[in-house]
Amino acid sequence: VPAENLVGPAGDGFKIEGSATDIIVCTATGCSVDGFDLFGDFNQVEGCSASGCGGEGIDNAGVGTDALGNRFLGNRIDVANRNGAGASFDQFTGNVFDTGGTDTLPEID
Repeated sequence: VPAENLVGPAGDGFKIEGSATDIIVCTATGCSVDGFDLFGDFNQVEGCSASGCGGEGIDNAGVGTDALGNRFLGNRIDVANRNGAGASFDQFTGNVFDTGGTDTLPEID
């Protein structure tokens, strides 16, 4: 999924339920839930941005997820990894985030 911008969608900006999907240079702004919601395994989010979302900037429920050079700013919580469900990041480098947003208390997921 290359270079797509979503502004203010109800629900998730980008929801990936399959595996081995690359999301490159995409922007999700003002989503009512998560900017990037990942359920499949071995997915990659690179050079993307999520801001002002009511849920997570990136919510990872998959195994072996790569998050490279992204910006997750001002969401309810910027990065969530459902480790209790066995989720894991493989590579997590070059990302910028600021958990808690501007009007919501930080939350640990």
